[in-house]
Amino acid sequence: MDLNNAAAPWRLRQGTPEGVDLVAEWRTGDSRWQPIFDEINVNESFMIHMRFDPEKSEVRAKDHMWEWRRDDDDRFRKIRVDSSGNLQVTASGVVNGYHYKFDTNDIKNPVRDTVTASGWTYRGLLYRSV
Repeated sequence: MDLNNAAAPWRLRQGTPEGVDLVAEWRTGDSRWQPIFDEINVNESFMIHMRFDPEKSEVRAKDHMWEWRRDDDDRFRKIRVDSSGNLQVTASGVVNGYHYKFDTNDIKNPVRDTVTASGWTYRGLLYRSV
């Protein structure tokens, strides 16, 4: 959780609602970040579901991404879901004079590096569940 930074467009949180140990995700629903994602026309949400295996000192991770659109009532609606061990998305643009770049590696790399620096193995899963 020490990787969390209010200035970053992603966060780490407990994964209880998803049935996993930890989730890293873009802040697409955050009131500060949502207008920026909208302005740059990012209509995907990205998250990594992680489960810890203490016996093997291993973190199993699976990428998830879904495309969403606002409906007529200005609510978000998922329209497609993808899961894989290695999804890659990048987007960039200028909002209010500031250049923003969103890249899934900006989430993956610090998480993976922290796991491996702690002596654990980071294993990205392609097809099976975490």
